[in-house]
Amino acid sequence: MNKFSYFPSLIEYQNLIRFLELAVTNCSEFKYLRLITKQDTANVDQQRTNLGQIKADLERRNVAFNIKYEDSLHDRKIYLSNGYIIKIGRGLHFYKANNPLYSIGLTNYRYRKCLQTDVDIWRNSSTGN
Repeated sequence: MNKFSYFPSLIEYQNLIRFLELAVTNCSEFKYLRLITKQDTANVDQQRTNLGQIKADLERRNVAFNIKYEDSLHDRKIYLSNGYIIKIGRGLHFYKANNPLYSIGLTNYRYRKCLQTDVDIWRNSSTGN
């Protein structure tokens, strides 16, 4: 399960896609994602369209994608099916912008610097393997 405050701009969708690419590429047992997010009241239709495209793509890869809207959401957490919980203070928006834009790191984020944030990882022993 993944918790994000909301998706008001393109960068939040791109960050989610980068995370999903990492999960699909490296986690052979990646079978579901539950996204808890705020509804973007200024762009409800666009948010539903964008998340619907992501959901359809994941389903073609045999990954279930459930979306739940919570207006009071603040913390960003990623819940994994193996019981691990990852809490990132900034959500998935922790990379600095590439400066200058056209330099190494434009598409490969391993070359980018990160913004300061806290990352907590723990395991819920009642869930997972």
